[in-house]
Amino acid sequence: MKQLNPIVLLFVALLGLAFSAPILAGQSVAITSQTIPGVTDTVTPTVTPTHTNTPTPTDTGTSTATLTRTNTPTSTITPTPHIHFQASPSGVSGQLEAGTIKTQNMAIQLTNVGGNGSLPITVVKENDSNWFSFSVGTNTTPTTIGVVQFDASHLLPGTYNERLKVTSTAPGVNQPFYIPITLQVTPARFSIFPKSLDFTFINSSMTPQAADVILNGLPGLTFTALITSTQVTRSTLWLSPFPWLTLSSAGNTVPDTLTVWVDPSTFTPPYQRAFLVITADERAGIYPSNVITVPIGVSWSDSATPAVTQTPTPTWTPLPTHTPTRTPTATSTPSTTPTFTLTPTPTVTDDIPPKGSIEINLGMSTQTGAVYSTSRTVVLALSATDESSGVAGFRTSNTGVDYGEWFNFVQSPSHLLSASDGLKTVYVQYRDQAGNVSIAYTDTIALDSSAGIDNGLSINQGNLWTNTTGVQLSIPAQAGTAEMQVSNDGGFAGTVWDPYSLHKNWQITSFGNNAIPRTVYVRFRNTAGTISSTFQDDIILDVTAPESAITALELGATRSADIPIHVQWSGIDDVSGILRYDIQVRIDTGSWTDWMIETSQTQAIYPAEPGQVYSFRTRAQDNAGNWEEYTANNIRSISVDGHSTLYLPSISR
Repeated sequence: MKQLNPIVLLFVALLGLAFSAPILAGQSVAITSQTIPGVTDTVTPTVTPTHTNTPTPTDTGTSTATLTRTNTPTSTITPTPHIHFQASPSGVSGQLEAGTIKTQNMAIQLTNVGGNGSLPITVVKENDSNWFSFSVGTNTTPTTIGVVQFDASHLLPGTYNERLKVTSTAPGVNQPFYIPITLQVTPARFSIFPKSLDFTFINSSMTPQAADVILNGLPGLTFTALITSTQVTRSTLWLSPFPWLTLSSAGNTVPDTLTVWVDPSTFTPPYQRAFLVITADERAGIYPSNVITVPIGVSWSDSATPAVTQTPTPTWTPLPTHTPTRTPTATSTPSTTPTFTLTPTPTVTDDIPPKGSIEINLGMSTQTGAVYSTSRTVVLALSATDESSGVAGFRTSNTGVDYGEWFNFVQSPSHLLSASDGLKTVYVQYRDQAGNVSIAYTDTIALDSSAGIDNGLSINQGNLWTNTTGVQLSIPAQAGTAEMQVSNDGGFAGTVWDPYSLHKNWQITSFGNNAIPRTVYVRFRNTAGTISSTFQDDIILDVTAPESAITALELGATRSADIPIHVQWSGIDDVSGILRYDIQVRIDTGSWTDWMIETSQTQAIYPAEPGQVYSFRTRAQDNAGNWEEYTANNIRSISVDGHSTLYLPSISR
């Protein structure tokens, strides 16, 4: 039998292996016996793979995991750290009297968290407010930001808000970062002394009398003064309606002294009254908190007897028959016993009436009366003194003519105001034990019962939107309310108590332009010192004007009288929405004239004539009151020749 060449045998084996099914891991491969034509010998070789049948442990999942880690980008395994700024404290707040400047020493430590090393920074004011200044230690973190000065020299009372904006050019920083700055501006100091003036003339004395009213408070605070027969709301002139009363002043700024002169030669007995009304500028608050009224009383007495009379001092008179020639001794006895003459006990005559004052719904902190009342029932704060016989009682009036009965003196009686809303004056007179009656002392308060007697708060009469941070608060309150606190912070941090007023001008927060509610908070305190719960209202600030455009101009069919133009327009506002439009038209090169005014329509027909060019432009107003300006971008034109049609795209933002 012929033997096969081993090389041929090996080639045949490899060829069979190439065309066979793939070898699976862990399987044995056997080559069966084959008969080659022309060859009588049969060879039956057996092949037992070694490495393919049993893979080593390195051929399992270990190699696959290693390959995956090698091909995965490094950035997905170790992300860049998240870096952000951190401030301690998180913000700064201050309180300052209107018209003043105060140097501060407030330091804010600025650091960065989430990254190593320092970061380059830039610090600016978000709204470029001019009521405070600041300094930055270095232009890299960590650093110190100092609030150097608060400046309320040009500010009226209210709350002012600003933010410091921190940015960096470094990558991976969460920015911008904001640090809030808040300034509470309180009314300027303004006070007078005394709070009332009394003049008394005895018998036929014609010598004029004068008294000074001293004005203190914020230096440079301006004021005006007026003498009237009744209390008034505002004063603008140096004026006296009485020939017996004149007023003089060194100027019209605080500090100052007003001198009141009374000339009895033109005075009509038995008594007269007037009021000196002094009004400071609005740095001391808004009416009526910046108005002080000084009652002036003038009385005439017919009594010629001095207020206090006393007989001469008792004397001792010796007998005229005895004239001692030497110093008497214990044994010497005069022939007659000395006689003493004594007068009766001196008699004090009280003809001077009591002096006093009155406040309506007096506040514990402000020590002044409330400005408004929503109830006819109020609480009086009475004060009176009498140097001789003492204060015995009081009586009140709503007219100054018709007084009620006399009551024993108490400090806090209740009182019923006259009916109907408006400015109310309460008069009080005091009587001493000798029966002397004082002049009438007064205080005023505005009654508005229509506001309701429940505590509450409304911004801009309940409107949803505003386009300015300056708003008007309506603040109804229960009977007997004396003071209130108003704040943009529900915790009332740094907020002072003000005399209760139904209306108040206020500044809401101005951070950003997002359509988020700006909330105002209020709470009340009554004459007994009880503090109410907190009440609030909010309003959305929208300071961005809308955008509008003429969106289509289309000619209608020709008619005998004219050719109509179909005009369409639209607008967009992302915050408060479109309220109305103004549409103007211009013919050829003529002037712009109003066509559609404050309309809510978005299309209309305009009559035209052939051979002319008509141009239209639009502006829109949003619900917050912002008006868009007319611009060249809003102008669209069409030439009327009977067949032209022009469509324009709608606006988008």
